[in-house]
Amino acid sequence: MRGAVARGDQAWLSRIKGVGKKTAERLIVELRDRFPEVDADLGLVRKPVGEDSIGKDARLALLALGYREAEAEKAVRQAQERLPVAGVEELIREALRGSGGKVAR
Repeated sequence: MRGAVARGDQAWLSRIKGVGKKTAERLIVELRDRFPEVDADLGLVRKPVGEDSIGKDARLALLALGYREAEAEKAVRQAQERLPVAGVEELIREALRGSGGKVAR
């Protein structure tokens, strides 16, 4: 997901269930500068030591969708408990499913 955000790849992000073209654009705009460890030219991701980058990516995606910090953290934690080996996309879907798709405004 980080590479797609860094590259501005709306098509790739739109493949995530529940993420359309406009949401993909919003994710790119809001998350691009939050991934300093991404080499945008090569699409490489350097994972910080001791950090769960999959959980972090999923949490940042939920924040971009309008979740509050605590809600995003809880939804991702619960999704990781249900799907411990999930990728980012699966984790986002599970977090959205588990929270009922509720977005704080």
